Amino acid sequence: MVRKKTVLPLRVSEELQQRRTAPDYIVAVLREAIYEGSLEDGAILNQVAVAEHFGVSRVPVREAMRQLQAEGLLSAEAHRRPIVRRLTLERVMEIFDLRAMIEGYLVEKAMPNIDEKVIAQLAGFIELMHEPLDHNAWLSLNAEFHQVLYEPSDATTALELANQLRGRAERYLRMWSEGQGIHRNAEATREHERILEYVRNGDVASARREVEQHILHTRDEAVRMYRNQRPKAIVEPAG
Repeated sequence: MVRKKTVLPLRVSEELQQRRTAPDYIVAVLREAIYEGSLEDGAILNQVAVAEHFGVSRVPVREAMRQLQAEGLLSAEAHRRPIVRRLTLERVMEIFDLRAMIEGYLVEKAMPNIDEKVIAQLAGFIELMHEPLDHNAWLSLNAEFHQVLYEPSDATTALELANQLRGRAERYLRMWSEGQGIHRNAEATREHERILEYVRNGDVASARREVEQHILHTRDEAVRMYRNQRPKAIVEPAG
């Protein structure tokens, strides 16, 4: 099968570069290019070209590629160049289903360790979410809400998996929506309020159920978006 040629439409941020190690910086730039669709599904990444673009050796590039493969953004067969993974509706639904299971587990594990300080932090995030924010600012608060909610679980592996799956879901949603993501801020904020209410009351079963439904509602919106837009990159394989 004929693959797409490598292109490197990558934006270089001097500030970001100064704040990160070379592999972390390369990961951040490539991840963003994949999220926003500059690096399209099926694009082949030439390590030599990437190294030249960033002005580094191939060692940090290989490390960055391994990280992106671990995140599910690149696939690489033996002795072949890394390829941006293709989107499928089935994969996205699987990711959200896994997120629901893992994040439900995390809140259940966390609740015995959640104290008033954590509850106050969560309430603060919700209060800010009610403010008129741009979508990216709301998404940052949403990520912080979930991170603070789950951290008391001390379930390191599950936390890592949840973060990886959230990153993959973000990629798909942003690509399907031309970089905008799903806008259901008001509804999701109300769901956060219900989650917090159950946490305050020590109702573990209801908190877990609400977290799972919270994730699945976004999954359902993603499915609706897919069926309305049916992106060409998903419908037609390249080559």
